[in-house]
Amino acid sequence: MTEREWRAEFVKRVTKKMVDVGLNQKELARLTNMSEATISRYLKGTRTPSISAVINISKVLNMSILELTWFGEMIK
Repeated sequence: MTEREWRAEFVKRVTKKMVDVGLNQKELARLTNMSEATISRYLKGTRTPSISAVINISKVLNMSILELTWFGEMIK
């Protein structure tokens, strides 16, 4: 799996969970203490989140880090 493919899968999981819990991008940014621009880049798949960003997002979305980031293979 390439980093680009990883980002695409990450975006799918985050956006699905956001829909499930009724959060929009602005609310996710506020709850994670990140800028809307940063969240936008993550959700567009143009930026790979740092581990601290992944932790914050997983907490807000009530997901484990593995649920959010493990897609069955390593990034190449």
